[in-house]
Amino acid sequence: MDPLVSGLIYFISIPLFIASTALWLRNIHIGKAATVPATLSIVFLVGSYIYLSSVGTMLPVWAYLIAAIIVAIIISFALLFFRNRGSNSRRRLSRR
Repeated sequence: MDPLVSGLIYFISIPLFIASTALWLRNIHIGKAATVPATLSIVFLVGSYIYLSSVGTMLPVWAYLIAAIIVAIIISFALLFFRNRGSNSRRRLSRR
């Protein structure tokens, strides 16, 4: 595993994650479908961990445990979000 590539993936994915999350929230606000930006946000958020698990060899167990915990937290937040939104997925958010 190359630490330079891992670091580049990590630091490049941060602005991409912020941009896709902003697009995701904007689409929710104006009532458009937000599936693609939400998927991109998740991919950018866990991109470095995907690289770590696919290329990493002889890594300590704790590295895999931390990556698994982060992915589990992301999945649980996504499930809570979609469960609370119910079937009204195109509801407009009120401006305050």
